[in-house]
Amino acid sequence: MNIAVEHSSPSVQRHYPVLWHSLPLIFFLATVGVGMLSPSPLTRYVPFIALFQFVLTLGFRTWGLALSYSLLAMVLFLGAPSLSRDVLLWQMGLFFALALNSYILLLSLEEEASLEKPSEPDEVSLLRLKKSYEENVKELNEEIERLKEEAELRRIEKQKALESVQQEIIELKRSLAQVQGTSNQLRSQFNEKATLLSTTREQLFRIETALAVKE
Repeated sequence: MNIAVEHSSPSVQRHYPVLWHSLPLIFFLATVGVGMLSPSPLTRYVPFIALFQFVLTLGFRTWGLALSYSLLAMVLFLGAPSLSRDVLLWQMGLFFALALNSYILLLSLEEEASLEKPSEPDEVSLLRLKKSYEENVKELNEEIERLKEEAELRRIEKQKALESVQQEIIELKRSLAQVQGTSNQLRSQFNEKATLLSTTREQLFRIETALAVKE
């Protein structure tokens, strides 16, 4: 709503606060006029309640609105036992209208206060937006650089771990080759000794046979 008023014509901007102040007063007077048509015993208090509400809301804003609502609730609570059902419903509707009028008055006061605040020039707003944009871009670039550094560090760590594993595999292959060489050498020595043992047994058998023939 403020944006529409700020970009409207000067005449509209000039009459806008007057309109906001006039509406709550018109609503209060209309509500009091309608309330006086009721035969309720509380009718004679309606003008004073409306005036008190208007003064409280105008003087104390939100706190005044809360006090005016408390006043309406207290009057309705005290007067309800002496009212018939139809009159009570009428009175509740009337008090609700008074409460709504007080709220409209509070909105008009807040709207006027917001319109009276000096609006900053477009250049200042653009500079602030530009500065905020540059700061966001700077923070984003710093975050990107930090993520790149972390990714590079992780890549280096993984590369080192991979090289370490590859080196261990090479060492294991070398050890396995040495073990296989030693195993082949031992197998060759075993075969030689087995052949020597077999030859020795044959020679002993021949000697024993020759000795047995001589005897």
